[in-house]
Amino acid sequence: MDIGNLFTSTTFVNIWNKHFNKTEETFLFSHLSNITFVKPSFLPVYVNVGKRFTQGLTYNLVDNNPQPLFSNNVYLIYDVPSREPIHELLAYFEIKEIKQYEAYLINLRGYGNIDEYLKNQFSSNRRWQLRSALKKFENAFNTSFEVVTGKNVTKERHHKLFKTFYQLLLRRYNSKGEDHVFLNPKRWEYLKDLAYTLITEEKAGLFILYANNKPVAINLNYLSDGNLILGLPVFDIDYDRFKIGHITTLKTLQWCLDHGISSYDLSKGYYKYKEQWGNLHYNFYYHVIFDKRSFWSSFIGYLISYFFLLKGWLRFRILPLFRYFKNILSFKAPHKKIPYKILDDNSNSSEMVKVSASDYESKNIIKPLNDFLFKYSENFKAVEVFQLNENTFLFKSEQNCSKVCLPSS
Repeated sequence: MDIGNLFTSTTFVNIWNKHFNKTEETFLFSHLSNITFVKPSFLPVYVNVGKRFTQGLTYNLVDNNPQPLFSNNVYLIYDVPSREPIHELLAYFEIKEIKQYEAYLINLRGYGNIDEYLKNQFSSNRRWQLRSALKKFENAFNTSFEVVTGKNVTKERHHKLFKTFYQLLLRRYNSKGEDHVFLNPKRWEYLKDLAYTLITEEKAGLFILYANNKPVAINLNYLSDGNLILGLPVFDIDYDRFKIGHITTLKTLQWCLDHGISSYDLSKGYYKYKEQWGNLHYNFYYHVIFDKRSFWSSFIGYLISYFFLLKGWLRFRILPLFRYFKNILSFKAPHKKIPYKILDDNSNSSEMVKVSASDYESKNIIKPLNDFLFKYSENFKAVEVFQLNENTFLFKSEQNCSKVCLPSS
């Protein structure tokens, strides 16, 4: 039975094989519908195509032979969501379901508009903060929101957007001092290839928030089983004061409601924003399936299960403690150091030189300028920028003025 999961589709399987499985054979098993497997080692262990690069797999066990010959095979299926019952246990199979990741979903069923959802999900103070940030963002810039999808999307445009996408992702994680799985060039090429094919098939889209025609947030989202699934989000850290990650989510939910999509799956991995937005919490499991009549199948199946049980225990027991103490420390610690200083002396200088908007990026003043726009609810075009010396700049509007000093390079 075809259950319509994007990550078991022919398109997904072919592109994943093209990038990660050029020489190995793939396998289909009649008792495991929809899933294509690879055999990565000499052991009789078969792993789903896509491995951990899916956003949730669903499958069915099919009892097509009441008494099949026993098998030494073990089947490992990554990232099975707990929110969907997907199989009936067959007498000769044993399934170990090992919890690995938290996940969140925004269920829009029963909501007629976005305000109803916000009222149910957030406190009045939180709703005010979100509306205030949105109002300031739209007042500061010429803003727009676009969903790039469909057969008319050219490769040239796709590659250009993905170049910006990668640059935003790189800056974001460099600023956090962390790595990201898709910063690996081979994996990024895979994602770019997959995204383009799915976009032209209208099974994915780039959801883009613009400020003055510049992409400041890009989310790759997938369409599967009539639901929207978050694939990879990123935003420009220079615009973080405007809460553009939350604004992008808000715009995406409105798009879902406008297009009759009943849920936005924020998928696996704990992040604070997912917990804030999601009204359904669930988990991702790894399924280890083996023939309990076979000693070797059972032995290997239990060995793999205990390995992932240990990983899951560490993830669900140790990581929450880490988050707890991290929150305590971040609460007591001073505010994170900003990459510039605000100077008290706002007097004009006879030697100051006006800076053209086209030079803002090269002079590294977009972040402090955006903070100025947010603080005073100013419009980008109403603010003039002057350079006093190599590292000191003056932001000036009719009513407000601020002098900042950038760190020496």
